Amino acid sequence: VHLLAVRARTLHSPVPPLHITSPIRSESAMALTARDSSSKVVVLDGSSLTIESLLRVGRGMPVVLSDEARERVARGREVVQKIVDEGEMVYGVNTGFGHFAKVRVNKEDICALQLNLIRSHAAGTGVPLTVERTRRLLCVRINVLAKGRSGISQENLDRLVQALNSNCMSYVPSQGTLGASGDLAPLAHLTLGLLGEGKLWDPLEGHYLDASSVLRKYGLEPLSLGAKEGLALINGTQLISSLLAEAVSRSERVAQMGEIAAALTHFAVNGIHDAYCKIIHEARVHRGQIESAAFMRSLVGERPTDDIVKRKHIQDAYSLRCVPQVQGIVRDTIEFAKRILTVELNAATGAWKTQNKNRKQSARGECGGVHCFQFFMRTLCIVRTHD
Repeated sequence: VHLLAVRARTLHSPVPPLHITSPIRSESAMALTARDSSSKVVVLDGSSLTIESLLRVGRGMPVVLSDEARERVARGREVVQKIVDEGEMVYGVNTGFGHFAKVRVNKEDICALQLNLIRSHAAGTGVPLTVERTRRLLCVRINVLAKGRSGISQENLDRLVQALNSNCMSYVPSQGTLGASGDLAPLAHLTLGLLGEGKLWDPLEGHYLDASSVLRKYGLEPLSLGAKEGLALINGTQLISSLLAEAVSRSERVAQMGEIAAALTHFAVNGIHDAYCKIIHEARVHRGQIESAAFMRSLVGERPTDDIVKRKHIQDAYSLRCVPQVQGIVRDTIEFAKRILTVELNAATGAWKTQNKNRKQSARGECGGVHCFQFFMRTLCIVRTHD
């Protein structure tokens, strides 16, 4: 019981605070893949970011872009530049937005259009996201841009990476996103600070200061938006996704704490071990149930219950003998949520996407948060409540 209590306290311990005392500039050969938990840096390539890696970035791990991502980004930017040079009328490049999609914008006003898009959408409210959550938000946005489908320039993507590694985070109000049409307001605030407007987190001072002064202090170049880059920076579901990563991680811990509490109860009432027998649960096939039963056996032991205890109880109450059946559903649902979310962390979103250096691909509704929010998040909430 004492060992279980110690383990429970360990699992329930708070996440250590973020400690970055100086800007991190190095993009060294220490880089490994995003899936490698022993890595000193997370490589963002637009396809392999995991929930675990994202949480580590939130807590302070630096990131680098893969060489393949850089090549894709350069090709994607060529598509946008070709549209500008040839004068083809394309949404978000040389047209207005929304109701003004059919209004052509003069070539000399294209950059001002992108800047005004950010300013107009930076209309969030409420307390700001924590620095850790803002780091996760920026990380996911960089990863999605690294797919090379948005038309972002390599220079601006590098500036995003440098800001993340320097821990100079924008002031992002926590309220204001509709989700269904993208996290426009939060992503606009994320971009605004890196343009040198609004406020940025000063990691040495420990609070928000004027964005332009923070950029100068840490030797960071402000973003300089070209054609389509404002749209590329705010069209997406990255706030939803980054917050859900935290929710999924917490759900895993809550589920495991439920099993530990059940094991403590089992010891307290001198329960029957046989309920967690490997043969019984493998016959049911469900993976979550099998895993939960195995975890319960690791806590209460695998020895058969002696006859004296069996004669007293015959069988335990549902709340004990059916722990694997109930917790198995919780485990399976969380695993399903992780699978969907991992796809979304590496999914291209936006009004339209570049396909190769000669083509663009239209998209309809690809900035929405349907996968992330309207389905599995509600399911996850139900499971956590039940647990």
